[in-house]
Amino acid sequence: MPGRRTSPKAVAQAEPTPERRSLRAQQREFTRRLLLDAALETFEDVGYANATVDEIATRAKATRKTFYQYFTGKADVASVVGDILIEKADTYFETLTGAQPLTRAAVRAWLERVAEFFREHRTLLKALIDASAEEPELHRRSAATQQRYIALYERYLKPDPRHSSRVRAHLLEAQRDMIMRWWLLESWDLDGDEVLDALADIWADALGVADNSDESEEDGR
Repeated sequence: MPGRRTSPKAVAQAEPTPERRSLRAQQREFTRRLLLDAALETFEDVGYANATVDEIATRAKATRKTFYQYFTGKADVASVVGDILIEKADTYFETLTGAQPLTRAAVRAWLERVAEFFREHRTLLKALIDASAEEPELHRRSAATQQRYIALYERYLKPDPRHSSRVRAHLLEAQRDMIMRWWLLESWDLDGDEVLDALADIWADALGVADNSDESEEDGR
């Protein structure tokens, strides 16, 4: 329904605004954000492939001419969504390597933060995934970002003579990414705590980090 806002202020919350702007610049930014929110609403309701510029403009109570003053098309909107998510994702995904000492509890806490990223930006993520399936350049950028995280994890894996660290890092990320999509984006019937606990066990073992329960037993001796 055009009047329903499924993601109010989604982009406004994600993008910081400079404190001082001219009134004209503020009005332009307000219109741009209305169009972005309307696009996200449209992508969620009908899917990226079926979304049209006309419907996006109608939901924003704007015209096609106004839309094209801000974006070249819906792929341009999806590119902006990608920029927002990639920037914000870095603050979540890269925190794993900053946890010292790196323990299973730290890994579990990191996974919970990543899950929170999925919850907070669910609409944006779903729009980006749908758009990436249609737009090759957006797919390339999203894949490059994920490859960057995989390379980061690879450096911290414990040695394993059976398989290369490169393959194991890809498997870890594929497992984490897909189960969080099923659980948090597609609402599959999965127990969240069990998902996080299982992932923490798998990642902690792959990273060769200490189990906190073992540490507690050693401290008590």
